[in-house]
Amino acid sequence: MEAMIQQPLTLIDYARTRQLDPAKLLAEFTDNPDALPEPQGEQAGQPTYDPDQLDRARGVTTLAGFATLRGWDLDDVRRWDKRQPDLWPESVGSVYTGQAGKPWKLYPLGALDVVAAAESVRRGREPKPEGLVTMDEFADKMGVSRAMVKNKWRVQHRDIWPEPAGKRGRQHLYEEEGLMRVFRAARG
Repeated sequence: MEAMIQQPLTLIDYARTRQLDPAKLLAEFTDNPDALPEPQGEQAGQPTYDPDQLDRARGVTTLAGFATLRGWDLDDVRRWDKRQPDLWPESVGSVYTGQAGKPWKLYPLGALDVVAAAESVRRGREPKPEGLVTMDEFADKMGVSRAMVKNKWRVQHRDIWPEPAGKRGRQHLYEEEGLMRVFRAARG
C-alpha cells in the first residue's frame, strides 16, 4: 500500500531502496548541500532523513508523496493516468520496500504538477498558489506535528511570524519562505 508511512533512512539505505549508486547519490548532495533536508534522527552514527523529502530534493516523488505534498486525494491522483494519458509522465524509478507487492513508482515532480494543473482545469478546482502553504501543509512537509507549528512556533516566534497571504477554504495561506524563517529560528 503506497500511502504507508516510510521510516527515516540513512542516505545509504535510501540509495538501496531507490536502486541508486550510493557514491553518485552522496556526490549529488555533496555538490548541493542546501538540497539535503533536515536530518530526522540518527542510526548507527549516520543521520537519517525523511525519504519523501529526499525524493523531493531530487525532483521526484511517489503518487502518495505528491498527493500529500499538493493536497490532492490519493485515489484521484491514481486515476490521472487514465484521465490525462497524453500528459502522464513515464516513471523514473521505483521504491523497493522489501515487502510483497509491486514497488512504488517514482515520477518527476514537475511533470506531475503539469498533470495536476490540467486536472484542476478539468474539474474546475482552484490551483494551489505557488510558494504559499497552509500551516498543516508546512508541518507535513517539514516532518513536524501540526500542533507544534500552530500552537508552539506561532506563539513563541510572534515577532517573525509571517502575515497571512490569503486563504484556502478555512485555512490561512503563508509564504513558505516566511515559515522557513520560523522553522530555522525554532531549530536554533
